Amino acid sequence: MSKDFYQEIKRISGEELKELLSDLDNLLDLYRDTLMGEGYLTSPDY
Repeated sequence: MSKDFYQEIKRISGEELKELLSDLDNLLDLYRDTLMGEGYLTSPDY
């Protein structure tokens, strides 16, 4: 495997990982907002 080919695989994998983590972050935000809206979670009062 050439070094250029390996670097391309790493770049694509990094982009896909970033996209997956972004999607997961959005899903967790939605889940948290839903639970807070239904009163299951409360925001801390500091």
